[in-house]
Amino acid sequence: MIISASLSPLSRSVVLASLQTAHRRHTQSLGLTLPSPTYKSDGALLWDNQPLAALVCAGWDQSPAQVAHLLGLPTEYASHLTGGGKAVRAAKSTVSLLGDLPVRSGRVRTWVLRVFSMNWTQAQLLQVMEEVEPYVTEAWYDEQRLAAAAVASYAALLELLTAKRGDQATALMLDAVAGLETPEAALVADLAAGIDPAQLRERYGHCGDDELELASPRLGELETMGGLLAPQTTAVGAPRPSQGLQQRRQQAGETIAGLAGLLQRGTVRSTLSLAQEALSAHATARDNLARVLAAVRRWSVAAAGEGIKDGRLNEPEEIFWLELEEIKQMLTGEWHSRDHVQPLILERRQTGEGDAIAKAPLFQRVQPLGVAGGEVRGPGVVIDGPAGSASNGPAAITDFPSGAIALAPSTGPGWSWLFLKAVGVVAADGDLLCHAAAVGRSWALPTVVAAVAAATESSAATPQGVIVLDPARHHAGTA
Repeated sequence: MIISASLSPLSRSVVLASLQTAHRRHTQSLGLTLPSPTYKSDGALLWDNQPLAALVCAGWDQSPAQVAHLLGLPTEYASHLTGGGKAVRAAKSTVSLLGDLPVRSGRVRTWVLRVFSMNWTQAQLLQVMEEVEPYVTEAWYDEQRLAAAAVASYAALLELLTAKRGDQATALMLDAVAGLETPEAALVADLAAGIDPAQLRERYGHCGDDELELASPRLGELETMGGLLAPQTTAVGAPRPSQGLQQRRQQAGETIAGLAGLLQRGTVRSTLSLAQEALSAHATARDNLARVLAAVRRWSVAAAGEGIKDGRLNEPEEIFWLELEEIKQMLTGEWHSRDHVQPLILERRQTGEGDAIAKAPLFQRVQPLGVAGGEVRGPGVVIDGPAGSASNGPAAITDFPSGAIALAPSTGPGWSWLFLKAVGVVAADGDLLCHAAAVGRSWALPTVVAAVAAATESSAATPQGVIVLDPARHHAGTA
């Protein structure tokens, strides 16, 4: 999970603090002692996949180089990772979580529905105020545990396949996880099916392209749901094929099991099953996190209304310049006048705290990672945003040409139409668990992430340029 330094003070105090708590809890549950994460001196990131990579290597005893690649980290990060020997304990913990996840998801969704149904009396504001940190922490805890399991089991199988099949290892692994169901892909499928707009809002209104930023509106708050409800100006392709993907998974699974020795065959099958289940369950856990954060945003806006009533705040957006503990002080009456609140907000605005930073690729020296599909060729079209500008190509996703490969900085729920139009996706940022990977795996849509050069070079998207996308070789580039 990547957390940018551009987060607002409220988002930072909720999201980062809860993630840190969840990570410590996860580490301790495996009996590990890991050093605190270290980051680059440029200050662009508050959190990246380093802590998760360290936990996978130490807790699951996986190859540092392989784990760094799967998590979209530069190769030099691998030198800071070391193996361990807690794999059995970690696997048992994951199996337990997979069994409990439906109940845990139900508990999360019940709380979210309750928050969204509130009329927001002062008593309700205070009640939810005490529930924010525990629910966000629990959501992070599930997401991180499943992320570790998915990456670790995927890496373990790749190691086996590389030793047996060499260059064919990644292609076989991509087949073994093709067609996995995820909430991200369900949104794409519902769009293709022409779902009623009211149902679309009900099912996916909690989603957002910047879900970690509480100041960012969710799709359900936008008039056209981030462009998803806007009329499409060109015909949308047929729904991505799901028929045959289950058979592909089964065949790949049998091949992988057959490569193991007789005594290891059962272990390999269970590891593959764990990888498949963890990848799907991680997507569910990430969706639960999005729901919780959408509820926290709803509470924050309601808390802002309380501050506006007596003049401590001038507008709802000011609430995001306060940290969670400061909002608590405002709601409990410790900060009872404008003099407590407005000078702090003004100071943070003047220093630029929480302002957006330039949207450059997170890591310039990262290795591209193929996450789904087979080889495909086509014209590359650079898309800068889900509903806006494009370089050397169409003005928006609604005008995206058929048969083209999308070149994007990253993707999110607002990009969903793109997956019905593009024959392949290349993202500058991302990892095995990102949004583009989750959708690509479900549809076996050729997808390569962490491909900085291919996704950001506008020269690759000229009308004459042809992009060659080969996920099995982790390749995305011009012909």
